Formats: sequence, structure tokens, C-alpha cells
Amino acid sequence: MFPSRSDFLYGLSERHLQRLAEIASRAPMTGGELLMHEGRVGEVIYMIERGAVELKTRVDEDFDLPVSVLRDPGQCFGTSALVAPHQYSVSAYCLNEGSLIVFPRVALQGLIEADAETRPDRHDQRSQATLGTPHRDTARVDRPLQIHHGIAPIGPASRGVQDGLPGSAGRAEGGSGSRGEGPKGPGPPRFPPEDAL
Repeated sequence: MFPSRSDFLYGLSERHLQRLAEIASRAPMTGGELLMHEGRVGEVIYMIERGAVELKTRVDEDFDLPVSVLRDPGQCFGTSALVAPHQYSVSAYCLNEGSLIVFPRVALQGLIEADAETRPDRHDQRSQATLGTPHRDTARVDRPLQIHHGIAPIGPASRGVQDGLPGSAGRAEGGSGSRGEGPKGPGPPRFPPEDAL
């Protein structure tokens, strides 16, 4: 049912894909159609099956700035609806005729929560900041249902990112957090040494 390549579905097992297929539906789209309106509560998440969609953001009352054009099967939009306050962060307009796969937000969140509650490794956090990155590995593994929507979790799995920031090493390890001092030692210098200028 789904396009063969999608960052949204990357790495999901056949069991997870089957569960997603049970809640998904197909919808036609026509050129010029407004699919989602920036700032409104998002009830669905869209995946392109065929066609093109332009994403725009409101600059002022009379002008929407084009942000991106999505053309590839498997590209998703409307994923901001998965994060509170569940509003669309951009508007989406169909550029031509095509078809979409539609996931109801409430049903999708229900699947994510149900899977997390039944998995013993539900506290294992993985970085989800891979949206837009081409994946060479297409192996499907049985892991907790995680939808990639461009938000990286904060926790033990993401410490490598935090540790590189001034003042974050101490907080990440439970220290004082002042200028990176903590169990790991001093953080990177804040400014270049004077002799480097």
C-alpha cells in the first residue's frame, strides 16, 4: 500500500506497516486544492503517493511564502499535528492531480502509544532527526513504532549532541552546568584564544 521509499516509514517492521495500513486511506487531490491551513488543528498526516504539493507559510495577511515543493512518493507533510498543540505549521496546496495516503492523527497517536506501552524497551530513545536524509539501508526491524517527524528526543541517547554545546556537559551528567564544568571536565573554550586572532 505504501510507496517503497519513505523516511516517515523507514525501519518499521512488517507488523508495524500492517498496523499503519489498517488506519490509512487513499484520497485523490486536484490542482489548486488547499489540503491544510497553517495554524489550524491538524486531524490528518499526509503521504504523497502521486502528484506534487507546495508548502507555504504566512508572512502577512496578503502573502504566503513558498517553503518547499514535495514531489516524491513517500514524502510526508502535516507531521506537526503529532506534536502538541497539534496544529499545522504550514499550509499545503496541491499543484496537480494525484493521490495521497492519509493517516488520521488520533489513530496514529493511538498506535504509537499502544506500541510504546507494550514494549519492554519503550524507554529506549533513538534520534529521529533524520527527516530528509536518504537511507541506503532498507532493512525492516521490529522496534518500537517511531514516526520520524524531525524532532530529536532529549535524553541519554542524544547526549552526544548536547555534550558539544558550552554549558551542557555538566547538566547532561547532573553537574552544575556552568561553562561545561562537571564530571567530564571543562567544555570547549567560549572564544578563540587571543594568540589565534
